[in-house]
Amino acid sequence: MSKLFVGLDVSQKSVAACFLLEDGSEPIKRFSFEHNPAGVSKLTHAINDTAEKFGTTHALIGMETTGMLWWHLSEALRCSDELAHLSPAVYTINAKLVANFKKAYVEAEKTDPGDAFVIADRLRFGRLPKLADPDERYLAIQKLTRHRFHLMNSLAREKNRFLSHLFLKFSGFCQEQPLSDTFGAAAGALLTEFLSVDEIAQTSIEDLTEFLIEKGRNRFKDPEAVAKTIRQAARNSYRLSKALADPVNVVLAMTLENIRFFEHQVAAIDKAIARELAAFPGAQVLLSVPGLGPVFVAGIIAEVQDVNRFDTDAQLARFASIVWKKTRPPPVESIPEWMGGALVTCSHAMSPVFAL
Repeated sequence: MSKLFVGLDVSQKSVAACFLLEDGSEPIKRFSFEHNPAGVSKLTHAINDTAEKFGTTHALIGMETTGMLWWHLSEALRCSDELAHLSPAVYTINAKLVANFKKAYVEAEKTDPGDAFVIADRLRFGRLPKLADPDERYLAIQKLTRHRFHLMNSLAREKNRFLSHLFLKFSGFCQEQPLSDTFGAAAGALLTEFLSVDEIAQTSIEDLTEFLIEKGRNRFKDPEAVAKTIRQAARNSYRLSKALADPVNVVLAMTLENIRFFEHQVAAIDKAIARELAAFPGAQVLLSVPGLGPVFVAGIIAEVQDVNRFDTDAQLARFASIVWKKTRPPPVESIPEWMGGALVTCSHAMSPVFAL
């Protein structure tokens, strides 16, 4: 069984290709093609022509997982009828693995054809990961859960930015925390409608109490006490100059709008995740576990997918990065006498962990 190794370096507009035979020689000159269906057709013809000329019976094709640029190309090659007789094995390789493999080539240049050669040689080197075709049943829920992760990171970033500027405007509010939810309706109105802490400090308790009742929709148990705490915090706060006060107010107002937007987006995507989750009968088993809600269950299903694809529990644990590396214990003579008993006890206690 002779093999043809095809390395592809993918960019948005074009793809660089390098072909290698099993002896490491390049049967044809490296070339580039457009990143579209017509370009894929050019590549498949080149693979077929080379395979026929040099008598190769199998094709191994590899590319880096750069953003989502690789997806259409990998699917087109994997499902290609024109390459079916070569039993194409399409590997999508983590860019970090390719970069580490490239370090062995001291004089390698950072060019697209050069990167395509490194990928092809990585395929020729062997010891490749187990080939797994994407299961489309899980792709939709995976896209949603990963996008939710992105939204939550964006929301956290906006909240941190808001809090950093809030200290400039109203340092006492950050210190005293008179409202349980800094990003709630009442807090948002207080921090954006009052232009300075002097306005808050000079507002009467009665007016401030009515303001909190209105903006908080009468949910405070003791709005007057909260109003007194807020006014005292305002009196204990630093003052900003007029030159900084207006810009800070603008930043706070706009950042709060961003926070509201991301919160709305998270609520919307949670509904979409719940709809997709309903298509998985096994989800009900995970949902019965205390502490696991629809979002966590959807994330587990999206990433683990079919648990039967793991032969052992240890493989699943390693996939989830919850496995400790095994290390050889130090020789007994190098262990201080006072640590001997503790070390023996510790090693017995941790033995189940290392049994993984």
